[in-house]
Amino acid sequence: MHPMSVKTLLDLAVRRRLLILLALAALPRLWFAWFEHGVNHPDEIFQMLEPAHRFVYGFGIQSWEFRDGARSWFLPGIVALLWKGLATLGLSDPLTVVPLLRMPFVALAVYGVYLASRLAGKMAGARAGYFAALLTAFAPLALLLDFRCTTEAASAPFVLLALLAMVDCRMARAGAYWALLVFLRPANAILGLAAAAWLLLRGKFRDGRRLALGALPVT
Repeated sequence: MHPMSVKTLLDLAVRRRLLILLALAALPRLWFAWFEHGVNHPDEIFQMLEPAHRFVYGFGIQSWEFRDGARSWFLPGIVALLWKGLATLGLSDPLTVVPLLRMPFVALAVYGVYLASRLAGKMAGARAGYFAALLTAFAPLALLLDFRCTTEAASAPFVLLALLAMVDCRMARAGAYWALLVFLRPANAILGLAAAAWLLLRGKFRDGRRLALGALPVT
């Protein structure tokens, strides 16, 4: 058999295993998103669902962070728009609405598993990529938190996108992702600053400039 044919078959096998793994990663997250009604951290309520509820219905708890401008409205605003769409469809039962609002976070979590596989694969080969996907798919803490409506859960895939862009030497794109992360969660600024500092400490001033130029239009 031609060597290229063997390589193609191996690539198809790796992709098939990854697709199966992504499907298996989605199943527990979907179950938790629909049936887990407890509160793991107050931020899920007071920094995400309550501001969105207030936007949709005109009343709700307003935490001091939003009153004083210490929190970004970017992600709660997206959740609020989704909630408004559900309300327009006549859906108001919290046991239905909240699980549906969690679905985009489940999708982001599964996408994060794929991105972890890609990042590890680029850095250390296909076997490392599959192992990274396996770890991120079934890490207990990830299963507990991934599906929740929090800025941390939404931020993780974008961190991986930024790192992938840096590995691919697409610094302007990486800068745009780091800047977007600040809108998701202001504390994420430290990650972008750390990435810029790493480039400067390694003497990659041109890459650092491109990183900053990529972040500028987003900010």
